[in-house]
Amino acid sequence: MEVKQIADCDVTNDVNKWLAENPNKEVLEMKFTTAATEGEWVSDVLIIFRKEKY
Repeated sequence: MEVKQIADCDVTNDVNKWLAENPNKEVLEMKFTTAATEGEWVSDVLIIFRKEKY
């Protein structure tokens, strides 16, 4: 397995871009978290995908 972490206030575009650039990756799971402190927030996405065989 391999992982890709994406963190930003709005992760939608970054996740879609990564998926479009990696169409042959077999995504096993995506985990989402959001944290907020004093009016600011950030989202994290962890994309877990199958490691390519060499």
